[in-house]
Amino acid sequence: MVGHGDEGHFVTATYLTIGDSFFAKPGQTRLRLVTLHGTRAVRTRTLPCTVGGAPIDAHRLVCLEALPKSSFRDVIVTEATGHAVAMPKNCQPVAFIANARRLVCSKLVRANGLELPSSTLETVSTTTGRVLHVLARGVLSAVASPDRKQVAILTTKRKLKLLTIATRRSRAIATRDPVWGMAWSPDRRRLAITTTANRFGFHRRITIRTLATGAQKRLPVVGVNSVEWMNSGRLLFTFSPTFSTFNVDSVRANGTGIVQLTHLASLPPDQFGFIALGAVWTPDFKHLAIETDAFDDATNADIRVGYAVNPTGGGFHVLAEGRLRVTTIGPDGLVYGSTDTAFRQDEDPTPVDVIRVGFAPGAKPQVLMRHAIKPAFVFG
Repeated sequence: MVGHGDEGHFVTATYLTIGDSFFAKPGQTRLRLVTLHGTRAVRTRTLPCTVGGAPIDAHRLVCLEALPKSSFRDVIVTEATGHAVAMPKNCQPVAFIANARRLVCSKLVRANGLELPSSTLETVSTTTGRVLHVLARGVLSAVASPDRKQVAILTTKRKLKLLTIATRRSRAIATRDPVWGMAWSPDRRRLAITTTANRFGFHRRITIRTLATGAQKRLPVVGVNSVEWMNSGRLLFTFSPTFSTFNVDSVRANGTGIVQLTHLASLPPDQFGFIALGAVWTPDFKHLAIETDAFDDATNADIRVGYAVNPTGGGFHVLAEGRLRVTTIGPDGLVYGSTDTAFRQDEDPTPVDVIRVGFAPGAKPQVLMRHAIKPAFVFG
């Protein structure tokens, strides 16, 4: 991978895509598909894409083409031949269905800055690029269920609907207040719904709704920022006890057993911040790696520091003595990231050291590579 900003992604053991993640502009860079034989490149194709490269089935990948005026479109590529099929412009993927022969996507139709952006939910053939059905209109956001059979739709009126893709029928999900977000549980039985009556989205609360029975549990937490279901079945969410700090809590799927995992407001001023890039569990769910973000007035920079905590909220400590910007957790249970703990806006990326570190307090980081530009981790 040669050149400033080049970033590679293994699509399969045989194919690697190389693109430029920093300058994703129309005509400025093209995605390359490299066919590998072992570790040797035997063929390279230039694709009509700018970035990306994620497999959708055994023979095809999807990548993204940047278009003028901040537009984009996804392109479906057959790996062996390089044959490309363009999807509709500005159609954000929601789910691939029918053995990836169809794409459900949310196509932007209005974004004038004065009103909420409005989209139509469509099904598109991935072999022809033709729109097959319009499933819904007036869509603000859409989230597919884990089995890709249903889609939770947030309308521009901040109402919640549940769409069954096979029948193209939807039903309303009644809520007490306007909806601002939703997330599916891994078993597809529940939705975590964030709502608030505040027109600016402040003071959000979470309701966990069981879809089969309609039973719901409203959590006694105000100021929710984001929600995410863990594979363990617990719900992870961030909330704001103040306007400058976000803490992380977890709760059982039935809405009981809330555990506050962080208490960032009690940290020293130089470690004070809010959750910026989320949190990642180890595969055994024994540790949670958290990344915080705070603004340093003295250096005019954003400071990012990684922390670790266990599922009960105990053992909270700084990872790698504050040097680690968390990226991911590997299959070995170690935290992988970089020393890019401070950066300034409107500046070119600065070379960083790629490091990994364990969860034990005081663990020393191991340097894997020096002077890297925006490292990405792929575990094979």
